Amino acid sequence: MVYEDEFGGEIVYRQPTNSSEVQLLLTAAWSDPFCAYGADGNEHWTLDLVRQWWAERQRLAGWIDQVRHQWSVSDRADERDNAAGLVEFGRYLDDGLEADLRNYGLWLDNRRPRQPREALPSLGSS
Repeated sequence: MVYEDEFGGEIVYRQPTNSSEVQLLLTAAWSDPFCAYGADGNEHWTLDLVRQWWAERQRLAGWIDQVRHQWSVSDRADERDNAAGLVEFGRYLDDGLEADLRNYGLWLDNRRPRQPREALPSLGSS
C-alpha cells in the first residue's frame, strides 16, 4: 500500500497475492473511517477502459517519480518511509502490472479466469 500526496489517502496499487496480504487489506478496509475501499470496480471497468488507462500510464509514472523524490528528502519520517512504497509501486508499474491487467481484461470480457493456454488480450503497444 502507498499513500497519495494530496490528502494522504491509501492507494492499493496491486491485488493481494497471499492470505497475509488479504488479511492486511481487509483490516485496513474495515478500519477505514471514510469507507474509501470499494469492491465495485468490476461494475465500472471494461477492457477498453483498462486499455485507455494503460495507454496513459506514463502520467502515473511521472507522479510516482515526482512524489517519491519529494518525499525521499522530506524532514518527515512518514514521508521518507512512504517514498519506499512508491519505489515498489513504480517497479510494479514497470514489471507485473501489465500481466495482471491482461488477466483482468480477460476476466472483464468473459467473467471467468483464464483457461490453460488461452491467449490474454493485448493492452495495446507496450
